[in-house]
Amino acid sequence: MMNSNSFSLTSWMRTARAGLACAGAAAACCASAYGGGIIVDNDEWTLSDTGFNSEGIANGTAYAQQAAAFLTGGSGNILIYSDNFGLAGGDLHTALTTGGYSVTEDPGLSTPFTVASLSAYKAVFLAGNVLPSDYASVLQAYVNGGGGVYIAAGTGDIGNEGAYWTTFLSPFGLSTADPYNGIAGNIPVVSSSPILAGVTQLFYDNGDTVSATGSAQVITYDGSAGLIGVYPASSVPDDTSTLFLAGVSLALMGFGASLGQINLKAAPAK
Repeated sequence: MMNSNSFSLTSWMRTARAGLACAGAAAACCASAYGGGIIVDNDEWTLSDTGFNSEGIANGTAYAQQAAAFLTGGSGNILIYSDNFGLAGGDLHTALTTGGYSVTEDPGLSTPFTVASLSAYKAVFLAGNVLPSDYASVLQAYVNGGGGVYIAAGTGDIGNEGAYWTTFLSPFGLSTADPYNGIAGNIPVVSSSPILAGVTQLFYDNGDTVSATGSAQVITYDGSAGLIGVYPASSVPDDTSTLFLAGVSLALMGFGASLGQINLKAAPAK
């Protein structure tokens, strides 16, 4: 007569099942999508055709594409909501489209300036236009909802321009200052920011100096004058990935429940 030694996996699988469930839940919580961000350039000439030609097409293209990547997470639709020459040039349009972005230009400002309308775009580029009176609250809600905003300041087309943009920017730790700073020409770039990776110089012509506090930062200077400031993009929950991982977690729990009922028998003892 042979003896059989059997052991149950029930207890082991209960523990493993709990661990798998926790791992899936943790992964779901850690999943994230791209959140809101801001770039404010002290001047509008940088992304103009004149700016591209002066600073070098390679520099202008790298800055435009890397700025777009920061604001959008690397893909998506961009709205250029301005009739200012600084954002209306062919070089900027080419840089963005060859970078894989869909670009909508609205020089007539016909798109309703509401959170709902702007939310159809990953990022909006602004320069030189007086916007509706509630523009600051609209842009703040847009950024807090995950949108990206690029501002080309120092245009001279808005009265008290530094203070005007600061109304929107200040809750994010950024500000632009009046009067215009007189900084002009190709200014060398010294920066560790990925927005300016590979960019050796950028062109400016009399902009509004940028300052930053808190989680915002100035990423390039001319002496002590801030030239480009950013509000870092943040992580926000990604519903798609969260639901997927939650489903995996539940599936693992069910799989473990089934395996937990299996009893394995050892080889017969002689």
